[in-house]
Amino acid sequence: MDTQKYFIHLQKGTLHPPVLWRRPEDDDDAAAGIPWVLLDLEAYVADHRNATTAYSLSESAKEIQVTFFFARPPRFSYFCVFCPGRDHTEIPIEPKILAMDEGLVLLRIFVSPEKELNRDRDFYLYQANGAEDGGPPSLIRLPRLPGLVRCLFDYDNVGLLRCNEKTDFIVAALCDVDAGRFMDEGFKEREGQFALFVYNSKCQAWSVNVVSLDHQQLRKQPVPGEWFLHFNSKVITIGGEAGTMGFVDLWRGIILCDVLEGNPNLSYVPLPKPKVQGRLRRGEAGLHRDIAVIRGQIKYVELETTGDPSLFRTRRYANDGWMAWKYSRPVAAANSAAAANSSSDDWRMECAIGSSDDICVDDNPHLELLPRPEDKEGRPLPPFKGLAICHPALSLSGDGDDDTVYFMNKMFPGDDKAWVIAVNMRTKELLGVARFAAERTDVVIFTYAHSRISKYLTGGGIIY
Repeated sequence: MDTQKYFIHLQKGTLHPPVLWRRPEDDDDAAAGIPWVLLDLEAYVADHRNATTAYSLSESAKEIQVTFFFARPPRFSYFCVFCPGRDHTEIPIEPKILAMDEGLVLLRIFVSPEKELNRDRDFYLYQANGAEDGGPPSLIRLPRLPGLVRCLFDYDNVGLLRCNEKTDFIVAALCDVDAGRFMDEGFKEREGQFALFVYNSKCQAWSVNVVSLDHQQLRKQPVPGEWFLHFNSKVITIGGEAGTMGFVDLWRGIILCDVLEGNPNLSYVPLPKPKVQGRLRRGEAGLHRDIAVIRGQIKYVELETTGDPSLFRTRRYANDGWMAWKYSRPVAAANSAAAANSSSDDWRMECAIGSSDDICVDDNPHLELLPRPEDKEGRPLPPFKGLAICHPALSLSGDGDDDTVYFMNKMFPGDDKAWVIAVNMRTKELLGVARFAAERTDVVIFTYAHSRISKYLTGGGIIY
């Protein structure tokens, strides 16, 4: 008996997309466009369409539509997937965004009422053609990978690269070397090896190679006497003639890989040393760190919380404040070789918030939208105290003076209500607060990411 048929199902909230309430400034947004968004990575399954809707066919020749709905941060944006003319049971599990680069989005979608998840998962490439040549957006299904390798791909290890010609693209995934063993049964693993999967739209085929860090690069990770550790958290696109991508372990460092080279080179860039030493680094790193390429700079933000033991006896969550640091370093060159001699000291700290106490909240109307937990005497705690804070996201505005970072807040990790706050880390101002639809997250999990897809599309947000 295939037990997964009986345990896989859509969450109830997935069938009910939130309403993007219009504000007076929304008309200005529609005219000027929204240059970037905070985008929910998991789709809603609903038959909604607008000017962003694109169509494709599944492996079983069922039509699929994908539609985006945009809002200016800190409000979040989302997308819907549906099989027109059918009901939601055709899609047994939430479609998910795996990678984004400018006007490209890579999606994983299951179309199978029988819930044969090992057989019926496919990758689709959404391409926003409209802003460049006036054409509608497109959705194409990629050829399948051999065997079950495709089940290993997720947001943390897959990247997208738009090539020089606007219709060509590369999909690349850096996986544990076990994923590539189907190539050679006699393969023997050694430290610093990975399986690199590449899809090139020009030849419409996948390739796989074993790639390795050399001994010099392995030594950059300061874990004396231990095996080199790298667990992908996110992929960033650097580009250039070599097609460099950065596979980021947000606890430790970046593996730079030249995916367009016939024999891809790897180099290792350590992240800044954590400001709070001695803490055990484990779990979903994206809940505490973020990274992005913005105007020739790699930007990185680190978040740490402080606890108040006395609150554990009175509240479900005992956060007593938080600290954050923002760093940058130039994109050294368009290939990994140029970064071969980099170190954790190459990062420059741009700004920091020493504590949530640093944020000026006097007469700030945004603060009224945030909940205020109470102490054991029933008195409201100071602003930001007692809230679970996580999930930093860097602004992609491209403005060199924009030091805004977005954070998720909950009353406690399992709350089904959440708020996203916008904080300027240099001026230490609270710039905005917006509700986040957290009904589908029974714990605080990595759930949204910044994206420039809205820059290449118009009409996202009108439901009909």
